[in-house]
Amino acid sequence: MQYKQDFNREQGESRTRAILTSNFICNFKSVDIDGTDIEVEIIPKNTKLSVYDRIQVRGRIQAKYFENNNEVKIAKEYVEDKDGARTDFFAILHTDDGDDKICYFFTAIEIRKQFKPRGNFYIFSLSKDRQYEEHKGLSESDINRRIEEGIRGTEEFSNERYRRRIESKLKTRNPEKKLFENHNHELFNRIKDNHIVDKLSEALNEFKDFRRIISWRLIDKISFQENRHTSTHYNQFTLQTDHSEIIEFFENIDISNKLTIKNPSLFNGVSAANKKVESIVKILNENLIFKVGDQRKNTTIDILRIHEKQCNCLGCRFDNLTFSQAFSSLNKSKEVSGDLWEWMQRAYTYFKFGKYEKAMELYVSIANKARDNKEQVLFFFARYNQRLAAIKNFDYSYPDLNIELDKLNVSPEKKEILNSLAENILLNSYAKSIDELYLKIKDFKQRYTINDTANLINRLYAKIAEYNNFIDGNWLVLNNFDEAELLFEKVVESCIISYSMNTEHSYHLDAFDDFLVQISIHHCNSNKLLGYFQRNNVRKLPYKSKRDYFSTAFSNFFSKENVDFLYSEICYFDNRTKNPDLRRRVNITFENLCILLTNLDIEIENSKLLDNITYFIEKLDFNVHDVSLLAHPLLAKPNLFAPDELLSLAKVLISRENLYDGYLLTNCLHTLEEKQYVFSDSERETVNSIIEISIQKPRYGILKVLPRLLDERKSDEYKMSIRNELSNKFNHELYYQSVVSGNILNPKLFIDSYLNFFSSISEKKEIPSIFYAKSPYTGIGEPLRENLNKLVEVILSINDKSLMEKQIIKDITAQYPYYNFILNLDSFNKEKPFDIFWILENQSEIVLNQIAKNKVIKTRVKEELIKQYHKGISSIFVKYFTD
Repeated sequence: MQYKQDFNREQGESRTRAILTSNFICNFKSVDIDGTDIEVEIIPKNTKLSVYDRIQVRGRIQAKYFENNNEVKIAKEYVEDKDGARTDFFAILHTDDGDDKICYFFTAIEIRKQFKPRGNFYIFSLSKDRQYEEHKGLSESDINRRIEEGIRGTEEFSNERYRRRIESKLKTRNPEKKLFENHNHELFNRIKDNHIVDKLSEALNEFKDFRRIISWRLIDKISFQENRHTSTHYNQFTLQTDHSEIIEFFENIDISNKLTIKNPSLFNGVSAANKKVESIVKILNENLIFKVGDQRKNTTIDILRIHEKQCNCLGCRFDNLTFSQAFSSLNKSKEVSGDLWEWMQRAYTYFKFGKYEKAMELYVSIANKARDNKEQVLFFFARYNQRLAAIKNFDYSYPDLNIELDKLNVSPEKKEILNSLAENILLNSYAKSIDELYLKIKDFKQRYTINDTANLINRLYAKIAEYNNFIDGNWLVLNNFDEAELLFEKVVESCIISYSMNTEHSYHLDAFDDFLVQISIHHCNSNKLLGYFQRNNVRKLPYKSKRDYFSTAFSNFFSKENVDFLYSEICYFDNRTKNPDLRRRVNITFENLCILLTNLDIEIENSKLLDNITYFIEKLDFNVHDVSLLAHPLLAKPNLFAPDELLSLAKVLISRENLYDGYLLTNCLHTLEEKQYVFSDSERETVNSIIEISIQKPRYGILKVLPRLLDERKSDEYKMSIRNELSNKFNHELYYQSVVSGNILNPKLFIDSYLNFFSSISEKKEIPSIFYAKSPYTGIGEPLRENLNKLVEVILSINDKSLMEKQIIKDITAQYPYYNFILNLDSFNKEKPFDIFWILENQSEIVLNQIAKNKVIKTRVKEELIKQYHKGISSIFVKYFTD
């Protein structure tokens, strides 16, 4: 008896270990005579925990093994607590059905709902009435995913409850402290009798020691009331007011390329009125205030001053991807003007170029001069940036910001702003607002609600613009870089989601503008950006530009001047690059440009567009994976590229092994095919090189497209080259590719050599599934599954019934029901076993076209879809089973 109990416990533990150990840190201990209690911890992706991650939850799994219809008992205390079912508890129950190992998976909620309660236990047992089929045979990835979701949900709940308890204990009431401390009382008393021009001028210059300031703080200065709760406020780039003097002021100035006063008599007694009016508009515009809303009439006044001349400062050159010019300007002269903000811009640009030592030296100089000049806000900004540059430079003698802040002699309001920066409160505040809007937009999308998202997008856009304007406008380096980048990514994703919801009578994002394109390029992870477009099925998203930013930035990035500069700065020499951070930035920028070129509704008027990209690929030492996203615009917008450009790119890819070892060359050929191009005799050398690559690297699919670019004579020569290669040195991947693409003469000649590759199957030498994920449709693990699916395509392509008599084929069909089904389609009838999900196992056209020919299968699939809709199967049914 003891032996049987030990055996059951060992079986439960070992099988569960195989499922969990690749995804979790596990601790195993015995809980009863035939079960194992396992504590699992999510493997951390990084070692940095956020402030709120104070409670880390471990999941608890009971692993048990049972035989036949024996009962399994789960203690109620494991399944539930005072809050209900434990979201971090799971049960994995194992048994055998002949030679097959069976696994059942349950969450605590499912145990409470489906097991029989008996005393202090929940009881599981198989019966005729209850087989628990929906919990049987889940894939390992599905089990691990559900466990991780349960742990993370529990962790979020536990931390939120913990925070609430702490906050409730620390919360104190101070009757002397006002809800809002009015920083403006002294200012308003000082200017209350002044002319409106002088009022506005003096009030707006309260923040003159900042280069940019948060818009609502600026508006607060011109409310001219004793507290914030007045009729003058800020909302999405607009100063909303019913203050008659403010409205009269803006109604009497004309703002276009040149600013003029309509009625000068209204400004009598104001010294230098024109200069002050210019300054007022300039300060408002620089701080994202472009309109004045008259609340009395419900009208708006446009106050945006449009400047025809484009800015060409260091920051704009960098943002426009003119790296060569920006870097050249940095190094022309070490002397700069007496304006320390220009010094800040220079140091900031050094930082963005990855020149942290130079940036740090310059920040030290700025801080010293700002202290001498008593420019205290600028002094603090320099120290703030110096600290981040020092960390990047592995210099840990950086200044303590709290000490530096205490030294400042600035107003409480300004100290509050600087402290919000130092303590990351500013980022967290914007993160909270953006998160709320982001989650609402995602919720609307996921629920397929008819709610408009245009207003949410406008609010989101205004929030990120405010944050970006303050940070970038003051030449501040992004602290907590990953968290800040996440804000920008959420805005971009929200905009793409919103556009994807457009219908005839709804209001959502209608286009990307220059700002959205710019933050997409500079602040998005390329894999995430690509996912936003693909998941939301967005193609040709409109782009409305006032300054043609994308085309300009694209051309600048791929210019010869830029590439030559990057060659000296980021390429590897003696296995080292002198600027790894700039190299990473360039790689991400390249990928994001390719993604936007693919998915924005834009045509770039550049006759040498691909030639410039080709020079970039040829000159720099990126590998094919680094530049693979170029395949997307090649396939999506072939009209942008001329055949001679595509040939030039192909030649560059051929010239370097690390560039043709991938799909980029294949996609280049697909684009040529779309243009109905056929190689001429003058391209014989190039064609021979491609043929050689296609034979050496058959898995990249060149064999499927290359013959369509060859004339009949050259195509026959190609097929003969493949045959000779297979005769001299058989390659199963080359054989597979040549058969399914129809590029082999007499494929049966090599079928025995190909089938010998599968001899291990008859001996059941499948690689253990602990190392490879199993198919969710057939339960067969990789890489066996991939190779068997290729075998199916080969046999269906050859279409010779005698192949079914081969012993290896018999072994395969006897061992795997799916392959017995797929290789015997002609004899399939309604009495034979069939799983509708088998259709998803191999989605090649060869296989699906053969399945669709069987009328019995067509009827079965239709019936199953009526019972239970499945998006993937439905798509296949529409494409292949309908006339």
